[in-house]
Amino acid sequence: MGGFSYAVPFGPDSASLLLKAVNQMYATVPALKGQVEQYNHKILWHRVIGDYGIMSKTPVKTLGDLDGMKVATIGAYHPKILKEAGAVPVIMGVATRYQSMQTNIIAGSVLPFDLNKNIRIHELAKHGTRLGLGAAFSTSVSMNREIWNQLSPEIQKIMLEVGDEASAKYASENDLLGGEAIKEMEAAGATFYDMSAADKAKWANMLPDFPAMWAQEMNKKGLPGTRIMSAYLDITEKLGVKHAREWGSK
Repeated sequence: MGGFSYAVPFGPDSASLLLKAVNQMYATVPALKGQVEQYNHKILWHRVIGDYGIMSKTPVKTLGDLDGMKVATIGAYHPKILKEAGAVPVIMGVATRYQSMQTNIIAGSVLPFDLNKNIRIHELAKHGTRLGLGAAFSTSVSMNREIWNQLSPEIQKIMLEVGDEASAKYASENDLLGGEAIKEMEAAGATFYDMSAADKAKWANMLPDFPAMWAQEMNKKGLPGTRIMSAYLDITEKLGVKHAREWGSK
């Protein structure tokens, strides 16, 4: 059920802000913890990654610039989001993207900018665009509850405190790495653009109501999808996120 952040296009663009939302979600929606605890595990901390943007061979200054572009992407929702903008999504792992860009199989790569920099895609794709697709909740770190119960209360307390610190540090580092990656790629000759709020709103209104669809999918599985999505949209709005459009939760 942790995929709720991916199902909301143009959500929080800060990993640190998203982490605040995720922590509130797990504190207020018991079913989220339950999905992990049913496997006899104790959640220690959550991992979030930075905002997704695009590195491309030709500039993506407007929504129309994505039309017909073959873009490497992955996941359940990003390919659908890109397709609605007229792009041609190519499902592809990170490791093969450099060679695929070299051989013109793709012309763009959607990832957090630090990951695009790490695979040196900017050597081939000299244009970057901050799309604001959103940061993402990737995984939770947990441990077997039987082992957890063998630890002393003092050790348990320390582990949870350190987990909170690690979670916050990981999120802030991801935000920092994204900004540093842009500077490094600019120094190497890349040019960066920002997609306008108007284009993002236009793009969002072209999309199916993915948050409501996600909620319905979870509901059909007997999970509280509507409750989770409603809470996520409400919490992020209260944290200052201005969603690109009004999304449903049921």
